Amino acid sequence: MLVSWSSKMETGIEEIDKQHKRLFEIADKLYEAKNGDPERLNIGIAAAAEELLDYAKIHFDTEEGMMERAGFEGYLEHKTIHRAFQEKAQAYQARINERTDDVFLAMEIMNFMIDWIIDHISLKDQEYVPFIGKQD
Repeated sequence: MLVSWSSKMETGIEEIDKQHKRLFEIADKLYEAKNGDPERLNIGIAAAAEELLDYAKIHFDTEEGMMERAGFEGYLEHKTIHRAFQEKAQAYQARINERTDDVFLAMEIMNFMIDWIIDHISLKDQEYVPFIGKQD
């Protein structure tokens, strides 16, 4: 296991914490793919990256809905950050589908996604907690 949940990531918002933990579980699949069959490295990373991107969309929709309802002043900026992640992740997906034997690209994708999740949850997501927490 490369990434694990820690208390510094908690928002105290049950639904968000549950979804964040699920993102970590999926991100860990990226790491497991790296340690699996070398012949299937890119296939494993591409599949895990696709699952992560699909679930991130669900999570982003939930999070953005809560921010908007709470009147969080950083809502539009946060939404822009989410879209930038999705666009970059989709571009990576297209690249790995074209170059299925590129181990370095597979590792780059894994590192990008895992680093983004950790940084985003532990830093940016903490900004909305006081606003949304009041709504629960």
